[in-house]
Amino acid sequence: MNGWKNLSIGKRLGAVFVLVAIVFALVVGSQIAAMREMDGLQRRGRARAEDVLRIGDVESRFESLYGMAAKAVIRGEPGRLEREFREFRRRALADVKSVNAVVDTDEERKAAADFEKAYTTYLDLFDKRLFPLLRSGDADAAALSALCGEIEALRNRGGADLDGINASLEADMADAVTLFDAVSETNIANAELFFALGVFAAALLGVLATLSITRPLKKVVAFAEDVAAGKFDNDLDLGRTDEAGAVAGAVRRASAAMGDVAAAVKEMSDRIRVGRLRERADAAILDGAYAALLEDVNGLADMLAGFLDD
Repeated sequence: MNGWKNLSIGKRLGAVFVLVAIVFALVVGSQIAAMREMDGLQRRGRARAEDVLRIGDVESRFESLYGMAAKAVIRGEPGRLEREFREFRRRALADVKSVNAVVDTDEERKAAADFEKAYTTYLDLFDKRLFPLLRSGDADAAALSALCGEIEALRNRGGADLDGINASLEADMADAVTLFDAVSETNIANAELFFALGVFAAALLGVLATLSITRPLKKVVAFAEDVAAGKFDNDLDLGRTDEAGAVAGAVRRASAAMGDVAAAVKEMSDRIRVGRLRERADAAILDGAYAALLEDVNGLADMLAGFLDD
């Protein structure tokens, strides 16, 4: 505490400014961290929404393949559908890659692997069994019905895998939205709290710094008023070496000098009253105007003594 008292006023004000800056830097830093967290959650939710749309596109194409099978069975021969299927199969590879690209949990990865297996088997049923059976021209209704049953089962299995992945993605997206809302509310509450605390801390530091300057100066002013009223027996010791302490020391020395003048004049007056007219005050004990004042008093006493001698 003594170290704080002995700091110069400029350094003290500078220290208060630095402390206030640190307080507000912490407030701003916490808000920046919260905003970054919110930005991350927002990106996560947006990415999951895009992933859900991507899975939806894959599932739509996956389901459309079943319609292709129905057309082939109704027509009784694959014909142009085989060329469409070749193009579809090339796109299917990209669909599998898209699904694998969006999964990031063990459950989602397992569903993606199951979907890839079902999709491959699904395509093989068309390529290796349905189209050759239709091209042979002797496909009976029972064989086609059994094969269509297998195709439908694989479609349902693959669709269930995609639905599971989609449900996981949507849950993750919902979690991100919920967490974003919670972080947003917390951030607003923290911002209000930190702002209030920051203002309070800044005001408190300002008041303490001001009081550390004004309180000692009030003591100096009171002491100076006593000196102006002719009271030289009071003492002033602030116990500090800053500017306020320096002012107090100067005022104390001035008071001591004036007290010495008053004491010297009184001592000389007392001696004169008892007939020791040649006694004079020692002006050498003082400096400057105070010494000159005593010399003037001594000169006045000399003049009066001269009149009496005459």
